[in-house]
Amino acid sequence: MNKRKPLNRDTKFILMISLSVFAIIFMIFFVIQRNKNDNYNNIKEDKSNYIVYTKYQKKGKIYSVYVPYVNIDSQIAKSINEDIDSFVSEFINSKKTMISYDYNINGIILSLVVKVVDYDTKYAPEPYFRTYNINLNTLELLSDDALLNYYGVNEENVEIAIENQFHQYYDKIVEKKFYNEKECDYKCFLKYRDVENYLDGVVYYIDKGNLIVYKPFIFYSIYGEEDYFKEKHFKFLIVKKES
Repeated sequence: MNKRKPLNRDTKFILMISLSVFAIIFMIFFVIQRNKNDNYNNIKEDKSNYIVYTKYQKKGKIYSVYVPYVNIDSQIAKSINEDIDSFVSEFINSKKTMISYDYNINGIILSLVVKVVDYDTKYAPEPYFRTYNINLNTLELLSDDALLNYYGVNEENVEIAIENQFHQYYDKIVEKKFYNEKECDYKCFLKYRDVENYLDGVVYYIDKGNLIVYKPFIFYSIYGEEDYFKEKHFKFLIVKKES
């Protein structure tokens, strides 16, 4: 039986260099693939752009318009973009309407909210919200029930959370002396907000892992509460992400 000759020093050196080069190539390939997935270029329609970008904008001194486009090459994204166009169509040419959007990626879920505040009304400005929650792995639009089940809550929990937050708003408004409890109690406060049902008009959104809802309500009244209410007050925290 022939014995295998031991590798000489030069051969060992060449082998080590070859293994090192292979390892470097593998790491580069891994990083490229990871960045590709992080940027979601593998599912983008336009790889040179963000996964959600502004497709139309109209800047104004007071009223500005920013309409988003979901940059995903899929039928569900096409349907979402068509729905966004339909949603903003009646407001986009108004000179006194604000349109904006936010989006957040939470793990494999892309959440997008389109926000409209229509000031071109007879009585008080009216806010509207539309949200979309997309599974980036399956490219499916998540239902409200799916989100509620995932966070282990139901509509009753959502209703309670919204009611509690409205009570906090009322207490703060009284504290800031927009009026006192005798002038306008909590029921009066809700009446001016045009809130008869806490769940009317709510839409679900995931923000940094937290489940929230956007709840539209009237923020103007004869008492001047518009000086208190800000954009953040339309967001109602339902479930806070565990740290």
